[in-house]
Formats: sequence, structure tokens, C-alpha cells
Amino acid sequence: MTAPHILLQMNHLWIVAVLSAGIPTFSAKAASEDGKPGDVTLAVTAMDVNDRLLDVSFEIRNASEQEVWICDDVLFERAGNCNIRLSEDNRVLTLSRRPEIPPGVVYARRPRSKYVRLGAGDTREESLSLKMPLNRASASTPSGPAPTDVVYASHLALEISYWEGNLPQIVLDRIEKADQTGDNAAEKPLMVKLFGDAASFNYARERLRDRDNEIVIPYTYEPIQGEKVLRTSVDGLRIPCRDKRNRVPDPGFDPDLTSCTEVEIYFTPSPLEYLFPHAVNHSLFNAEEMEYLQSRQTFLVQDTNAVQTFLKQVVKGYRSGGFVHQDSVAEFDCYRGGERLTSFGVYADEIVETENGAQTWYLARTLDLRMLLPGIHNLEQRVQCALNLRDLYHRLRLFNRILARRAGRWPTSGAVVYPAYSVWFDELTSPAPGVRSLMSVFWMSTIKKPHACPGVGKGRSTYAMNPHCEPNSPGDTVLLFETEPGWNQHGGPELFAFDNHDPKGGCVLLNDGTVRFIRTEAELHALRWE
Repeated sequence: MTAPHILLQMNHLWIVAVLSAGIPTFSAKAASEDGKPGDVTLAVTAMDVNDRLLDVSFEIRNASEQEVWICDDVLFERAGNCNIRLSEDNRVLTLSRRPEIPPGVVYARRPRSKYVRLGAGDTREESLSLKMPLNRASASTPSGPAPTDVVYASHLALEISYWEGNLPQIVLDRIEKADQTGDNAAEKPLMVKLFGDAASFNYARERLRDRDNEIVIPYTYEPIQGEKVLRTSVDGLRIPCRDKRNRVPDPGFDPDLTSCTEVEIYFTPSPLEYLFPHAVNHSLFNAEEMEYLQSRQTFLVQDTNAVQTFLKQVVKGYRSGGFVHQDSVAEFDCYRGGERLTSFGVYADEIVETENGAQTWYLARTLDLRMLLPGIHNLEQRVQCALNLRDLYHRLRLFNRILARRAGRWPTSGAVVYPAYSVWFDELTSPAPGVRSLMSVFWMSTIKKPHACPGVGKGRSTYAMNPHCEPNSPGDTVLLFETEPGWNQHGGPELFAFDNHDPKGGCVLLNDGTVRFIRTEAELHALRWE
């Protein structure tokens, strides 16, 4: 029988008091849910706990011969990225990164979990820091005077869910199987209820910076077949917990940064790994730009207005705790004239670690660090432009699904049909009728949004279609390319725009999905157009 839960809240992280006196037993390293050691392991590598902070470092190792997908965030685009459970007897504190909704909990908008790919033989290092003492509610005394004593948990458990194999393909295979069998809505498998059809699954993956290595899945009240859980624990601890009614108000970000006039930013290991970690974007940079991103580690920003605009994002965050992926960090030193005020580190544009070890997790808006650096700003606009084209490419490759829905028939599996070039953008921004899923609320309003190069900043579309490119054309044939703002534009290299970017150039999408950045007329005319 499932144990009842009580929902609590601590500094914008959910705490669930589990009404169970039993202490779960975990292996020293992660194991599958049946308790047997596996090829994917979770191990604590360092720990420090005192009356002020709980710091835990751990690694996830994929020693198998296939990729796995690790749950990276259980509250995607929300404050916090993990759930915290404390047993009623105060002995077991569980930090969980699993997509689970406790019974009786209702969210105004369904939360989503993000999974990231971990290749065969790869290792992922992370850490977690929580401000002590933890705030919890007393399950046995919901009213009356608040207990003044601090209690100590002696066991710390970590839980992280994962999938074996290619998770996006697993989802797509289940969707296509349902389409082929024509099951009625009541009998649809859970993945279909989550994502709808293949076209709506694609919409749900748009705007991810690295869609080949990331996927977002909404919470569900029923288990998803195939999901597994890594578990590990540390015993013999003293983790302080205090009744939430004795919680000390958060003083906010300290110190005051309103007098800061300049910041020095140091990237570890380099700006490339922090700002542009996804290999899919590296082909957009030339050798000189790659050298710049790999060799220059320090940036001094002396534009006071830009600095203050950025720091206002920092101080509006919420003091919290969460898992931190430690592969790269941006370290800030803040100055007023020549006087150093403070320093802090930023991880993944979302978590700030201050000098005293506290961490701040940001809500839906992440830190706009790339916009703070003028030279980097231009490169980021190029990456965003390429992201537009990749999203449009996947819409084009799935256009046959849209046609099938409009005709009220099941789509022909594997068929690829491009829309007529005279109305191509109209077609790609018109959703298919009747496509509904738990994820549709997140993408339905974005389908008709502009697909324009951010360097232009106006118009509904700054892309044109090559009318000579067919689905079966060679992979290096130009399919879409940058042009001036317009609508349903189509033609050849005479429409190409070099002025949307600084330095000058433009993005082209090839028929195999590759995006290239073209800098010269010679490069442009060397491309295959027919």
C-alpha cells in the first residue's frame, strides 16, 4: 500500500513528509529498482554537513554499452530541481530527482521533467547544497505551539530516475505504434496521452538548445513503463531539521549589489564549454572564433547599465537548494570602482553560489549571461538563428503528419512530403486539427510565433525556401536560408541576406538537417541549389 504524504514547502523546494516509520535500504552505489547492481551507477564522492550547510558531491557513471537518459530537472522552468522527503521519525532524508507528484498535491500548471543523454562510457559529476537547518512540518502536531528543538536525520538517500536506450526514439516508437493500430483514445498508451502524435511530440521539443540530447516530459499520476531509478545512501549523519513554523525569514541576496559598477567574469574551463556546450553549434563558428572561445577565459564588463541590468536578475532569485552539474562555471567578481564588493559563481545560467556557500535558484527566467558580453552576444544570435532553422526542419520532415490529420486519416509511416513552396510558412505555422495532449498547453500558443533571426528583430519570418529542394534531394542541397523579413518567401541565392548578423553572414539549412553559417558570396554560390 502506498504511504500517505503531507505536502510541505521549504524555500521553494517541495518537502514531503512520508508517514512511514520504516527506513529504506539502499546499496552503497546505485542499483536498479530490484536492488541488483547495474551498469549505470550513482555514487557519493564527497559530503560535508554542519549546522549551516549540507554539501554533497556525487557522480553518475554509465558503464553500459548503450546510451541512457538521466533525469536532470524535475521542475523544468520552475524554482528548484529536486524533491525532498523526510520520514516521520526524522531519520531518513531523501533527495529525489524523479518525476512524481505526491498524492493530494495539485499544481496550477503541470510540472515537467527534463532528461539529458549520457553516452556509453560517460560520467556526469554533480553536487547539491542545502541551507541548514531544513524546515519541516510536524506531522503529529499540526496546531499549537511550534516545537523549538532541532532534530537530526541520520540517513541521507539520493534517488535519480533514468531510461536505458534512446528515450526520444522510445517515445516516438510508442506513438507510431499507436497510430498504426488505430487504438481509440481511451486505450492509447501513456506516452500518446503525454505527447499526442509525432507532430505534437516535435512541437514539444522545440526551443531546446540541444534537442538531440534533451527531452522534456510532463508529470503523470501513473508510472511510465521502462523508467528506472538509481539509488544510493549515506548513514551515520546528523542533518539538522527544524519545524517550519520556526523558520527564519530569508534576508535576500547579500551583499547589496546596487553600487556595483563593473564585473570581471572568469569561465572554467572556458567560455566555449560554459556558453556553447553543445557540439551541434560548434560548426557555426570558424577557427578564429573557436580559438577565441577556448582561449580567452576572463571578460571585464564596465558598462554600468548593462551590469546593473544583469545583477537585478541575480537579486530577484529565490534562495534555495538544488543539484548542480559541475562541468563548467562562470565566476563573477563585483567591483565599485577599484573596490571589490563580493564574488559569486553561476552554474548553467540558473544557480548562483555566493561566497558563503548559499545557492539561488531562478524561476522560469534564466540569467541572460550571453547578452552581457557584446562579442558573445553576436555569436548567441547566430546560435538562436540556427535553432529556428532546426525547428523548422523537423516541422518540414513531419509535414505528412499534418496533412494526414487534416484529411482525417492515419499518416503513412516514413513518408516525407514538403509543403508547396508558395505557402510553405503558412503551412508550417498552422497546427493540425484535433491534436491534444498533456504537453499541448506548453506549445500550442507558440506554433504561430515569429521565426525570425534575432539579429533582425522584426518581421514574422526571415527565412526563404529553395523551390528546387525535394524530400529526396541530396542531403547537401539548400532547403531553407536567411533572407530579409517577409512571408512565404522562396527562391535562390539572389534572396540571401548577409546583413542579419555581425560579423556579416547568414545561416542555411541543408536537406539533411545541417545548419551552416555562410560568410562570403563564394561560399554561397558553392552550395548545391538544384
